[in-house]
Amino acid sequence: MPKRRRNRTKQRSTRRRRRRPKPTFAKLKTNFPPGVLLHSAILPIAITNDNDGRTKHYGLNRDRRIRYERKLRSLGHARQPFGQQTDVVVTRILGPSEKKLDQSSVLRGNYKEIEDALVWLGWWHDDSPPYIRFVLPDQDATQREIGPAIRIDVYAAGAIQVRPTEVYEHDR
Repeated sequence: MPKRRRNRTKQRSTRRRRRRPKPTFAKLKTNFPPGVLLHSAILPIAITNDNDGRTKHYGLNRDRRIRYERKLRSLGHARQPFGQQTDVVVTRILGPSEKKLDQSSVLRGNYKEIEDALVWLGWWHDDSPPYIRFVLPDQDATQREIGPAIRIDVYAAGAIQVRPTEVYEHDR
């Protein structure tokens, strides 16, 4: 008599995976005039170039985000979210032996993971356009003694003119 085969359907584990919930805060509505500096912080994280590109695997990026979040939380950078749309200026502070990157490459590397870590720390509800209107990269070679690091300046939306306000005759 042949052996009877057991039904080998995938059994769910009785132990549920715990996911860490995103922080939820009451949405505060504040209306500071455009250009007011809301917050400035120097973070001890170096912006990398990541010239090898991105892959379709998100594990490395998620691990980086968690590592940055833990480091910044231990340094006391958790806060309540900004109550309005913001403009962000990200300044890469160069270290003693670092060179300036191309201006288009400053935010190309690991800045996305740093921004996601700041969202998890409560700086914004999300990193979508209703909360972060514009991000401007910059580099600073004058403070090499505190680098490599980044300075993040958060302004009330309207600090950075994204579109020209004047229309010239030849633009019409």
